[in-house]
Amino acid sequence: MIQGDGAGVMSRRKALWALAAIFTLGLIVRVVVVAQAPSVLRGDEVYYDNTARSIAAGKGYIRSDGRPTSFRTPLISLFIAGVYRLVGDSPATVKYLQAVIGSAVILLLYLLGALWSGRELGLLCAGLGAIHVSFVGVAIRLHSETLYTVLLLGFIVGYVRLWDRPTMRLALVTGVLLALATLAKPSPQALPAVILLGFLFERRRPERRLRRDLAAWAVLTASFVMVIMPWSVRNYRVHGRLVLLTTETGYVLNHSYYPKDGKIYGVTDITPMKLAADQIVEETAANAYLTRAIVRDILDHPVDKIIKLLPLKLAFYLSPFDWEVFGGNGTYNFTYVFLLPFGLVGIIISAQAWPRSLPLFAVLGYMVCLTLVLYGSSRLRLPIEPLLVLFAGLGLQRLWAVRRRASLWRGAVAGFFVMNALLFWRTAETKAYARSLFEGLGVW
Repeated sequence: MIQGDGAGVMSRRKALWALAAIFTLGLIVRVVVVAQAPSVLRGDEVYYDNTARSIAAGKGYIRSDGRPTSFRTPLISLFIAGVYRLVGDSPATVKYLQAVIGSAVILLLYLLGALWSGRELGLLCAGLGAIHVSFVGVAIRLHSETLYTVLLLGFIVGYVRLWDRPTMRLALVTGVLLALATLAKPSPQALPAVILLGFLFERRRPERRLRRDLAAWAVLTASFVMVIMPWSVRNYRVHGRLVLLTTETGYVLNHSYYPKDGKIYGVTDITPMKLAADQIVEETAANAYLTRAIVRDILDHPVDKIIKLLPLKLAFYLSPFDWEVFGGNGTYNFTYVFLLPFGLVGIIISAQAWPRSLPLFAVLGYMVCLTLVLYGSSRLRLPIEPLLVLFAGLGLQRLWAVRRRASLWRGAVAGFFVMNALLFWRTAETKAYARSLFEGLGVW
């Protein structure tokens, strides 16, 4: 039975000491990994580094030709620029700070787990978050995912609490966290609408008071809009037209519906439409042209561009190989594979707690649907992996409570972890075997 009040058998004092130890371990692991990270910037890192240097130099948020840009949301560039202003142009310093900031995931996972089912689950989630490969490795790149994951998880904690006990102050804070997450990466921009639908969907339940829920939603949405608005106003001033968040939409669609060689996501394919858009100097006009051209092509070929690509998008979203965070040709994410089966058990357990679990499934469902509309990758999956940790924690907790043949079950869990760790250690061989297997099955 999932507890609703966050109470647990463990005392608060012991839980905090244990949490401090887990946090310290997680921070040390992240700092050690960052210390061994490559110093060469690549891909999106170059963009964030260049825009941050421009901001730090007082030139504003501009692209390489000196024109103002809104190609990506600004939070990560502003963060890096702030560091550069304080200590000089030092990407290494930013990565160490990201290791510290990313460690906040451990604390937030404890809060989410404790809120959901007591301090024991909170500590289990914190421990899993401390060693999870995705959370440890994300700090080695100048990407938006470190800030984005922390902010989105903070929003999820607020949303779960808001669903149980709506207050205007909590709604305000939750809306601000969601807005900051959106300024780190625009993916969650439609979540206020999802939250409203959740309140309306469950309005007839006796424990819900629609007027109170709508008031909380209004405060959340107002705070969200107020934080986003300065960026949107700035975009209108520099471009002369409305740009709510980014001018990257067309390029994301190009990546989503034209995978390289028809089957590879994570590498942008050069299509005739993209080449034509690149010839348009004005950024918003290029984005508008590319968006219209791709939407028209999708509507003309719905089977090829929608139906046939869905399995590929989902496969890349669920892939155990991470080729974006760690780079290279793909690293076997052994903790993700370890957590996945227990996460599925946790999802079943959480579904039994409906409608209390609605916020969890609302965010998860929204992000998965967004993947199917756009594209899947390990990097895009990372911000909702805290939910995987929570669900896996529930699954492991339930399995650990089994009394019959307890030693056998626990030994199987330990063996499964060790097996995946060994596959991680031999990533190259693991990937080669997986590739030959899928080629033999005719699916690659």
